[in-house]
Amino acid sequence: MKNKRFLLGILVIVLGFSITGCVTRLGAFTIISTKNIDWSRASEFTRSNQHVEGEDMYHIIIFIPTKNIKIEDAIDNALKKVPGAIALVDAVLRSNSWYIPYIYGRGGYHIEGNILLDPKYAASVDEDSSNYLVFYTEDGKDFKKIAVSEADYLSYIK
Repeated sequence: MKNKRFLLGILVIVLGFSITGCVTRLGAFTIISTKNIDWSRASEFTRSNQHVEGEDMYHIIIFIPTKNIKIEDAIDNALKKVPGAIALVDAVLRSNSWYIPYIYGRGGYHIEGNILLDPKYAASVDEDSSNYLVFYTEDGKDFKKIAVSEADYLSYIK
């Protein structure tokens, strides 16, 4: 009975060491972006309290990674979630990974932060050739983007 417990303990320790995982905080950024920002218009930008996350992940099959990852792709994936987003504010960048040797693993970059919005950029984003109105909520912290007909759109911009 003692031998079985001892062997089970050894097995648990070996499995614990063989299944590795790690999360590393790479840094905290006041502002981070992959877009060209016209800072002469900075007074028009709005900081949203909307929290977004983005990641660029890879899989390891046996010992072969499935793709190359980039911090820029993680940032772009976060910015794509909100129309008009030009940067992340108070962002935290992490690298995470885990791996079961010679079986499977996963790793990549994960970024999270609040959004810096450019209302002109949000209005110019034309995903499906529709006209959009972008306006801020009453509290001024978030915005809404709604599709409108061309006639309605033209009545607002005149």
